[in-house]
Amino acid sequence: MANNESRRPHNWFYNHVSGRWELRGNLQGSPLMSVGEDGFNAFARTGTLANINVGTLAVARAVAVAGQGSIANLNTTTGTITNLNVGSTLDINRLIIGDVGVGGAAALSYLQAMVGTIALTAIGTGAVAVATVSGVGSSRIAVMDKIFVLPRAALSGVALGGVHIPTTNVINVYVVNPSSVGGGSLPAVGLDILHFRT
Repeated sequence: MANNESRRPHNWFYNHVSGRWELRGNLQGSPLMSVGEDGFNAFARTGTLANINVGTLAVARAVAVAGQGSIANLNTTTGTITNLNVGSTLDINRLIIGDVGVGGAAALSYLQAMVGTIALTAIGTGAVAVATVSGVGSSRIAVMDKIFVLPRAALSGVALGGVHIPTTNVINVYVVNPSSVGGGSLPAVGLDILHFRT
């Protein structure tokens, strides 16, 4: 990028050390954004980066959010984001990445891992019980989402069967007793849960 300071736009300044143009809120402030031949850097401190769009063949070298700002939407087509830094208590609310498919069908739109628990009462021999998972009440689970469940410890005499989402933020697990568990309550079981949406 040519260093032609006489024709620079308002609030843009050339940094002779980095060799990059910087956009500043005022003459003394830290740069909000810098641009060079190798791409751009965008910075936010306590505000919000509402949208960062990287188009075809464009490159975002670094996107940094410090303090308590947030990134609301981050979109990339075929460009490259080399570094993405999010500081303390920051949230990336939405991250869209191209070509994350499931069996060549719909794109993966939501993915999370969580831990839940089921408390088991007595299950008759050869019977199946339905246990509702606790600890997932605000997890954004919706009917028709995909759920995988694994016990966090060895099960004693029972087995986990299918998993069902009857309504929003509710997971039911079917527990099967083949023959070895008698009366009385069974120990609670911790579950590792993988939830995704297409």
